[in-house]
Amino acid sequence: MAFLFGAALGLVLGMAVVMVFARLENARAEQRRELAATVSSFSKLTVQDLRNFIPPEFYPSWVSFTQKQKLSICQC
Repeated sequence: MAFLFGAALGLVLGMAVVMVFARLENARAEQRRELAATVSSFSKLTVQDLRNFIPPEFYPSWVSFTQKQKLSICQC
Protein backbone atom coordinates (compact mmCIF):
# COMPACT_ATOMS: atom_id res chain seq x y z
CA MET A 1 0.00 0.00 0.00
CA ALA A 2 2.82 2.41 0.84
CA PHE A 3 4.41 1.66 -2.51
CA LEU A 4 1.27 2.66 -4.40
CA PHE A 5 0.89 5.81 -2.30
CA GLY A 6 4.53 6.76 -2.95
CA ALA A 7 4.21 6.05 -6.66
CA ALA A 8 1.03 8.13 -6.95
CA LEU A 9 2.56 10.97 -4.94
CA GLY A 10 5.69 10.90 -7.10
CA LEU A 11 3.61 10.93 -10.26
CA VAL A 12 1.54 13.90 -9.07
CA LEU A 13 4.59 15.87 -7.93
CA GLY A 14 6.45 15.05 -11.13
CA MET A 15 3.55 16.28 -13.27
CA ALA A 16 3.34 19.46 -11.16
CA VAL A 17 7.04 20.17 -11.70
CA VAL A 18 6.67 19.64 -15.45
CA MET A 19 3.63 21.95 -15.60
CA VAL A 20 5.40 24.71 -13.65
CA PHE A 21 8.46 24.42 -15.87
CA ALA A 22 6.31 24.61 -19.02
CA ARG A 23 4.52 27.74 -17.78
CA LEU A 24 7.79 29.43 -16.89
CA GLU A 25 9.22 28.63 -20.32
CA ASN A 26 6.11 29.99 -22.04
CA ALA A 27 6.34 33.21 -20.01
CA ARG A 28 10.03 33.53 -20.89
CA ALA A 29 9.29 32.95 -24.57
CA GLU A 30 6.61 35.68 -24.51
CA GLN A 31 9.07 38.13 -22.94
CA ARG A 32 11.64 37.30 -25.62
CA ARG A 33 9.05 37.85 -28.38
CA GLU A 34 8.18 41.26 -26.92
CA LEU A 35 11.86 42.19 -26.67
CA ALA A 36 12.47 41.09 -30.26
CA ALA A 37 9.56 43.24 -31.44
CA THR A 38 10.94 46.24 -29.54
CA VAL A 39 14.44 45.77 -30.94
CA SER A 40 12.98 45.39 -34.42
CA SER A 41 11.06 48.64 -34.12
CA PHE A 42 14.18 50.48 -32.95
CA SER A 43 16.21 49.08 -35.83
CA LYS A 44 13.75 50.61 -38.30
CA LEU A 45 14.33 54.14 -36.99
CA THR A 46 16.20 56.51 -39.25
CA VAL A 47 18.88 58.95 -38.16
CA GLN A 48 16.38 61.78 -38.51
CA ASP A 49 13.92 59.96 -36.21
CA LEU A 50 16.63 59.59 -33.60
CA ARG A 51 17.55 63.27 -33.90
CA ASN A 52 13.92 64.15 -33.24
CA PHE A 53 13.80 61.93 -30.15
CA ILE A 54 17.10 62.95 -28.60
CA PRO A 55 18.28 66.55 -28.81
CA PRO A 56 22.06 67.03 -29.34
CA GLU A 57 22.65 68.35 -25.81
CA PHE A 58 21.64 64.94 -24.42
CA TYR A 59 24.02 62.89 -26.56
CA PRO A 60 26.56 60.89 -24.54
CA SER A 61 30.13 62.15 -24.55
CA TRP A 62 31.34 59.22 -26.67
CA VAL A 63 29.10 60.15 -29.61
CA SER A 64 31.04 62.07 -32.23
CA PHE A 65 29.91 63.34 -35.61
CA THR A 66 31.87 64.20 -38.71
CA GLN A 67 31.87 67.80 -39.91
CA LYS A 68 29.41 66.92 -42.68
CA GLN A 69 27.03 65.36 -40.17
CA LYS A 70 27.35 68.40 -37.90
CA LEU A 71 26.44 70.69 -40.79
CA SER A 72 23.39 68.62 -41.69
CA ILE A 73 22.18 68.65 -38.06
CA CYS A 74 22.22 72.42 -37.69
CA GLN A 75 20.21 73.63 -40.65
CA CYS A 76 19.08 76.81 -38.95
